[in-house]
Amino acid sequence: MNQGAYSSSSSTDRNNDPSRANAGDVGSAHEGFDSESWIATPTSSAPPSYTSDTESFNDGASFVSDTSTLAEPVNRPRPGLSSSTLVHLRPPSVPITPSVQSVTREYPVIRYIFTPTSPISNSLTLVPPPDMPDTVPRFHIAVTSNVFNPLSHITTVYHGETQFGQWVGSFEMGISSFLSRVRMHKQDVPIIKILQKRGSRTSAVWTWKPLSSRVNGGVPWKWDYRAIHGGGVCRSTDADKTLLATFIPSPTTVHSYSPTVVQVNARGEETPLPALQITLAGQKFFEDILISLLVIERKRMLSVDDQHAKVIFN
Repeated sequence: MNQGAYSSSSSTDRNNDPSRANAGDVGSAHEGFDSESWIATPTSSAPPSYTSDTESFNDGASFVSDTSTLAEPVNRPRPGLSSSTLVHLRPPSVPITPSVQSVTREYPVIRYIFTPTSPISNSLTLVPPPDMPDTVPRFHIAVTSNVFNPLSHITTVYHGETQFGQWVGSFEMGISSFLSRVRMHKQDVPIIKILQKRGSRTSAVWTWKPLSSRVNGGVPWKWDYRAIHGGGVCRSTDADKTLLATFIPSPTTVHSYSPTVVQVNARGEETPLPALQITLAGQKFFEDILISLLVIERKRMLSVDDQHAKVIFN
C-alpha cells in the first residue's frame, strides 16, 4: 500500500470525523502530535476580571478531560462585577482628620503618642488620646531606603492611619554625596536652607524656617532642647514667643548616654512611648511642626560627633 496515500486518507478521515475532533482525540503518542494543540486558546480578547469564581477566570470555558482540548464555551450571561468579587489592590485613601476648628477649647493641648505599626519597626502612627472624640491616628510616618542608595533613608508623612492617606511631606538624609532635602508645599528644598543649629547637637536650639509664607505667617520657630532632658520645646519666634509644641522622648532616648536599664512591654516596645504635645496655636500647621521635629531628631541621633558628622552624613 502506498504510504503517502495512507497518510492522506488517514488525515482526511480524522478531519471528517466530528466525533473525534469534538471529543478532543489526540491520537497516539507519535501520530500527528502538535505541541500547540495542547495550549488552551482564550475564547475572548477581553481581559479577565478579578473575581473569585473559576468560571469567570476561565472566560466561560470548561475542560472535558485532562487530555482533551477546550470544549465549546458555555453560553450564559457573564456575571457582573461586584464589590464582593473585586480585588482591591489599593485600599481607599483615609480621609483627612478633622481640621483645626474641630479642636475645641476643651483640648487646648493634645498629647499624641508615636505608636509602632509593624513588627519591622519602619513606621509609626501619631495617635491621639483615647478620650478624644476622634481617635483615628493623625499621621502615618514611614521610613524607606533610597533604591539607588540604600544608605540614604527617606521619611514620608501621610495623613491618617496608613500610607494610603494623603501625602504630607518627606525628607531624605543619610550617607550620600547629595545634600539632604525636604519636600513639602510643592517644593523640594535643601535642609541647610531652612534649618540652623546653635549649640551642641544634643542640647542645641534649632531654628526652622517654614517652606511656605502661609505657614505661621512665614515666621520661623525654634526647638529648644535645653529645657527638657532629651526632649524639646517648640516656640514661634514672634514677639509673643507662642508655645507651639513639646516633644517628650522615650526612656531609651533620655538614657541613651548612660547604662540605665529601660523596661519594655510584652511586644518589646519601650514604655512610655515618645509623645508630641501640640497646642491650639500649633494645630494650625501641625504638619510642618512634625516634619521639623523628625528632621531634627534624625540629626540629633547621628552616630558620630559634630566634627565628623558633616564628613559622613549629608
